[in-house]
Amino acid sequence: MALKEEGVEVVTQRVFTALGAEHPGALEKPRRGESRPDRDLAIYMLCHMGIFTHQAIGKHFGVGYTSISGALKRAQALIQSDQELRQRIVGILNDK
Repeated sequence: MALKEEGVEVVTQRVFTALGAEHPGALEKPRRGESRPDRDLAIYMLCHMGIFTHQAIGKHFGVGYTSISGALKRAQALIQSDQELRQRIVGILNDK
């Protein structure tokens, strides 16, 4: 079954599992001003899979487009600063 047909909810859970995120359900809810790298990385991966729009991802996470853009920038900074994380993210994205 194609990932898009599974829906953003199911794919998000798979991404959180692949990242080893603790308490993934809590990461789906917005919290202003709180740093949550696993959430940012999950949003980054969902966007880079190319199967869901930013609007669909934002709706799932309860945020707007600008929040998705911010999460992408934060995730990119994390990935660029950590070679091991970058390799892990690439591996997960290639496994989709």
